[in-house]
Amino acid sequence: MARRKSQVYFFGHQIRTRDAVDAGIRIFPKSEDDYRRIIRLFREEEVPHHTFPLPSERNIHAVIRGVHATLSEIEIKEELQQRGYSPLHIIRLKRGGGVPMPLVVVILPKIEKSQQLFNEHELLGLAIRVEVQKNSRLIGQCHRCQKYEHAQSYCTVPPKCLKCAYDHMTHLCPQTEQEERKCASCGGGHPANSRTCRFAPKKNLQVIAQRRNVSYADAARDATRAAPSVGSSANTQNMDLATALRSLQQIIGPLISATQALQAIFPANG
Repeated sequence: MARRKSQVYFFGHQIRTRDAVDAGIRIFPKSEDDYRRIIRLFREEEVPHHTFPLPSERNIHAVIRGVHATLSEIEIKEELQQRGYSPLHIIRLKRGGGVPMPLVVVILPKIEKSQQLFNEHELLGLAIRVEVQKNSRLIGQCHRCQKYEHAQSYCTVPPKCLKCAYDHMTHLCPQTEQEERKCASCGGGHPANSRTCRFAPKKNLQVIAQRRNVSYADAARDATRAAPSVGSSANTQNMDLATALRSLQQIIGPLISATQALQAIFPANG
């Protein structure tokens, strides 16, 4: 069954919504200001949600090749800071089994200085090559809630363990390697990132997009939509934003009085 879509208005602000793949509502703000108002409301009222970074706020992801495996992430970060960069994260890539590779991912703020990193050819006495990190052609999985199509850094949904499906972050899991796994998505006897899970995207999305002659984004949505839904989607047809948020309340627990809160963030025109 096709997911319902609607156009809702609140004090002259047009906001598009539709049913989510699994239980929930997707909200599509028309402007960055509306996006920030809604996110601010959700954070203030501790509404579980996930979102995506605005284009103007996306960080720069660079891959440094040739960084010897004996160099620690702290050493690399300190060297970059001495050169005037502001690395947010340093991630050493590893092979299966945890064997470190001579590759490091550096995440930097989107500022002019960060772009200069791609002109570097030496680091700590080693010849290096710096490239833009290529996007994966598979749908990403959140390391917090284990759902697909968004990242942990933009998710406030209560955590689910990758190993045992309990309500804690995976790195805090007390399970041993010998204990049986449980999937947070389907309840099966495997970790939540298993490609055998019926919720996991099965194919390379670029191939799907080419075969169907659709965009990559459409292929990603279709792949996620193909998984069975858990729970019921909220009905967002023919209702204003306050009603939509009340429907969301049934899914995520007690919210605020939606009308009063939205009047505060969307002041009346005139």
